[in-house]
Amino acid sequence: FLQRTTFGLSLRAAAADFDTARLMGIRSNSVIRGAFALSGLLAGIASVFWLMRAGSTVPSAGITPMLKGVLAALIGGLGSLRGAVLGGCALGMAEVLLRSRLPDSVASLTEGVVFLLIALLFIFRPQGLVSVDVSGPADESVVARSLAALDRDGAVVLANAVPAALCDELLHDLEPY
Repeated sequence: FLQRTTFGLSLRAAAADFDTARLMGIRSNSVIRGAFALSGLLAGIASVFWLMRAGSTVPSAGITPMLKGVLAALIGGLGSLRGAVLGGCALGMAEVLLRSRLPDSVASLTEGVVFLLIALLFIFRPQGLVSVDVSGPADESVVARSLAALDRDGAVVLANAVPAALCDELLHDLEPY
């Protein structure tokens, strides 16, 4: 979805360098609106599944899955979808293995042990399981590849008109003002 659709490519380009993507012709308001709509849709679907499993709800019902989702993204490494999925799988496997292997008398301490393991992970590998290089040339290549793909679809007219390096120079010159 994020690799092949016009919306996905626009979203990736805006995430890499929002100002350059905007100058290259990507409609920033549409990208932001679409990202919020997609997030809301996925959260709504997840909440329906959560409610079907729980049977009833209280105002604090979403705290646990939200905390686990944030922890999964941190474990996997910020800035990587694969990392977030890997972090979620690692978190789930750690909880299930600890609950099944620990004796019944200490099984209630599973979350504490998981948080201790997460703390150890962040001490020895602060960037998470999957590290993402966020240097300048990589960002420009993501924007350039995304815009080139969008240009093939005919969605962006200005993609070849202003090179990414020129946009970066223009933005750098405008920063003090």
